[in-house]
Parts: sequence; structure tokens; C-alpha cells
Amino acid sequence: MFAKYTLSAFSIFVATAAFGSDADGKFAVRGIGGQACSVWTSIAASTDEAARRDGILAFQAWIAGYLTATNRLKADAYDAVPFLDMINVLAITMNECKATPDELAENTVARVVGAFDKAKVTAESPIVMVPDAGAEKPYRQATIKLAQQKLVDLGYLAADPDGVIGPATTEALTLYQSENGLTSNGELSVDTMFKLLLQ
Repeated sequence: MFAKYTLSAFSIFVATAAFGSDADGKFAVRGIGGQACSVWTSIAASTDEAARRDGILAFQAWIAGYLTATNRLKADAYDAVPFLDMINVLAITMNECKATPDELAENTVARVVGAFDKAKVTAESPIVMVPDAGAEKPYRQATIKLAQQKLVDLGYLAADPDGVIGPATTEALTLYQSENGLTSNGELSVDTMFKLLLQ
């Protein structure tokens, strides 16, 4: 399930601001986030399908709650991460957990959220569906505009960002993908969005 997301070299070194803590910056981590990443990578690798499913759903739900709290408490964040599909956020987090098995899951999630700080949505934005490998993925229109702006900044797109995946954006994506080792299909795939937004 997670093998599809081979987002290599994600190593995140972005710190996130503490929302509340004691004088030393420490705070209590409750629930799933207080367990080591190795607990969750073990569950994800389990051959017990029921335990695996239940564990993955529980971790995904905890991450969704963490993101909701971040969105509520962070002054300039309407949506702290660009991916609305929680399976994508979970896959990125699990990738990081594999790299840092002794780290608390909460710290890993905080690093993932911090890495996408420049890609956060700062105000309510409509949800649009974009093609991705025969399916459709939801993104906020503001996130599509940000991806288009990245393509403009990198010299792949000459049009103004409008939040719509039209022919010019598709052509720009195809060229960007072919020059960056991605599947070259002109779709705003998760891997393409990931690479663009962290560039």
C-alpha cells in the first residue's frame, strides 16, 4: 500500500512553532502520537489484515485530528498541508517514520506539517478535482494556483495561475515531469505535487 509512495529523500529539517508548552518548551503528547514511529511501521507491515487495517485507520484518524488542531491554532493556516486525501498525508508520514523509527509519531507528523508550511492554504478555497492515474484527487484551488506559480517560477508555464488544469498547465506539467524523473503524463500526480511544492 505504501510502496507506491516512493518519495525519496524527504528528510525534513523544518521546525514548527510550539503552540503551547512549559517554560522549557516541553509538552505532554497524548494518544497515538506518543508512541514511537516503529510501532506504526510494524503495524503497517503486519500480515494480520484486521490489525493492519485498524492500526492504519487509527493512525490516519489521529493525524487528521492533529491537522485540524493545527488549522485551528496556527494563525495563518486555513489548511496546513496541501493534500486533502488523508491517505497521501499518511503515506508521507509513514515514509518518514521508516527513516526515524525511534522518533515519537507526533514529532514526525510535526516535521511533515512544517515542511509544507510554504504550501499551506491561508484562507478558505474551493475544492477542485484533478486527474491522477485514472482517478481524481481533491486539492484546494489555492494549492493548484501555487503549483502553477511554481511552474511559472521554474520557466515551464507562461500563463497566469488560475487554479484550473487547462492545456497550458498540462503541457507545462508534462515537460516538468519529463525533466524531473516523474511519470510524464501531464497530470498533477501526488509525486508531481510533492516535488513541486517542496522545491
